[in-house]
Amino acid sequence: MSFYKYMYRQSVNVFKSIESHLLNGELNKHKSCIKRLRELRKEERGEYPEICPFAYSYVFWKHSIIGDKSFFSDDLLVNPSKTLHGFELLSGFFQPDLVKLIKLLIGNNNQQKKMQMGLFKWIIMKFVSVNYLHNFNYWKTLAVEGAANKKVPNYNELVENRHIEIPMMILKLPYPSNLFKESMSTSFIVDHDRKNSMSTINLICPYNSNKKRKIKPTEISHHPMLLAVNKSSHSSLTERYVKNLDIFRI
Repeated sequence: MSFYKYMYRQSVNVFKSIESHLLNGELNKHKSCIKRLRELRKEERGEYPEICPFAYSYVFWKHSIIGDKSFFSDDLLVNPSKTLHGFELLSGFFQPDLVKLIKLLIGNNNQQKKMQMGLFKWIIMKFVSVNYLHNFNYWKTLAVEGAANKKVPNYNELVENRHIEIPMMILKLPYPSNLFKESMSTSFIVDHDRKNSMSTINLICPYNSNKKRKIKPTEISHHPMLLAVNKSSHSSLTERYVKNLDIFRI
């Protein structure tokens, strides 16, 4: 279990590192857009506002990776100390591919060719990091129409389409001598130059200035629980809006 916990915490650390890189990079100007979407903010009257595609990409990318709660949950945080029931990583809808990779690595391991534990960990984390970034880019392609229509695909669709334009990954191991022994002679190659639509996607934020992106005092949060307690007339509107943006809807 100590090994399982270590690997899970490592995957969480990789995710947080990539998340921080995105929030301080291309998402930096869209933090208020993210807040508007996450907190279900809108004017008292009227429909929910346009969704910034950058906010859409980030919020639902993170929600699909964490895999529980709601995208508007106040505590949509990654818990590095969660209770584990076996080998588990923060992997979201690419979990089937992770399982296949582990079986492949274990299958090539026997009494004569033992894989160094450090090498095993390194390979898994490289694979996880590539998939985190690919999934974010995939959500950017979905954001073009999804943000405009205020709708997300369900979880089964995400699983089925997870390989669309995924970068080619090549794991190079030394052969035939010292197989699975020296991590220094191992390489994990990712073909980032392969032509695909993800590399050229251009998202346009509807709030195209700092003034427009700033949340107005009249844009208040319409959290479902708060609306239910107050028996608000906005409950049905919010219910429809949230349902269309629920990855895990049935």
